[in-house]
Amino acid sequence: QQLRRRQARRRVVHLAGLSLPGFLLEVSGSPLEVYLYPTAAERTRDAAGLDTMPPAVPNASRPRYIVSGNLVAIHVSPRDALAERVENVLTARHAGAP
Repeated sequence: QQLRRRQARRRVVHLAGLSLPGFLLEVSGSPLEVYLYPTAAERTRDAAGLDTMPPAVPNASRPRYIVSGNLVAIHVSPRDALAERVENVLTARHAGAP
């Protein structure tokens, strides 16, 4: 029953430009979309067209892209410390993905 509740809370998301669906999580009240690829090479090919450059002027509502190994994640948070922690965790975990 607990597994069913967890699965019910997981929402599938789609981002224009990416061929795989992702899933939406909530991290301390902020949305985090996660897209996982079988390999880093597939992620590289699929995500080549994404504009992942951070804005020249910080903007709390602009998505922050985290691209590492076989992962693409999109996080929107007005809290810089939280955004940095999320990025550190995800890049550390997925940097060595095949």
